[in-house]
Amino acid sequence: MMTYKGRQIPQTFEEIVNPKHTALIVHELLNDFCGKGGAFDKLGRRIDVSGIIRPVVALIDEARRQNMKVIFVKYTNRADNSTLSDPMIQRQWESITNPNSPPPFPVEGTWGWENIDEVKPQKDDFIVKKHRVDSFIGTNLDHIL
Repeated sequence: MMTYKGRQIPQTFEEIVNPKHTALIVHELLNDFCGKGGAFDKLGRRIDVSGIIRPVVALIDEARRQNMKVIFVKYTNRADNSTLSDPMIQRQWESITNPNSPPPFPVEGTWGWENIDEVKPQKDDFIVKKHRVDSFIGTNLDHIL
C-alpha cells in the first residue's frame, strides 16, 4: 500500500479487491430479460444465463460472506412511460401511442422487473433503478459506492 498525503493507494491485487472498499454489482439478471416467460422470451430473444448462474450465485454468496456491498442494478420503466427520454419516445412512438401495446419493459413492480429466482436481492443488498443504459446517469450508484 502506498500512502500519499494521507491517502492510501492500493497496489497489490489483494489490496485492490479488499472487501472493505469493494462492491459486487449484479447487472440486470431480470425475469423480463433472462426468465422463461419474460418479455424477451416471448419475443424469442431470451438471454440464456444458465451457464453463468452457478458461478454468479457463488460469487454473490462469497461477497456477502466477506461483508462486501452487493448492488443489484435493474433497468426500470414505469407503466405510464414517464421514464422514457425524448429519443426513446421517438424510437418507440408506434408502440407507445398504440393503446393495445404493452408498456416498455421491464416495468417497476412487475414480475418481469424482479431478479430471476437464483439471484434475488437480500435485505442488506442495494438496489439501483436505472432508466437509461448507463448505471450512473440519474441513479444512486455513485452515492452507494
